[in-house]
Amino acid sequence: MPFTGHQPQLSCSTLQGKGGEEQREPSQLDLLLARLPGCVSKELADELAVNFCYQQTKGARKRLARALAAELPLGALALLPYYARITATLAQVFPDIAHGAGKGRGVPRGSVCR
Repeated sequence: MPFTGHQPQLSCSTLQGKGGEEQREPSQLDLLLARLPGCVSKELADELAVNFCYQQTKGARKRLARALAAELPLGALALLPYYARITATLAQVFPDIAHGAGKGRGVPRGSVCR
């Protein structure tokens, strides 16, 4: 199924987990990371990078780097240039983001690239 650019909707209300137990409210970082798959233009990618600068911490930088380095779904390869733009923009201020995003999974062992 091709990627449609649909952004998941998260509310700031209390979330209900499995079994009815209450979970924590999503943080600003959670909401920002949920917007990551919706970055389908350079304006949206730049906006996300600027918004991240206002709420960055070392832990947040690690989480963003992991999210940027995660494998993209097959239909979402069009997001790759925008993820690279976010990484390059933030790496000018936070070099650890580029270092963390560069630790992606890479090519699996035994696979053949043609």
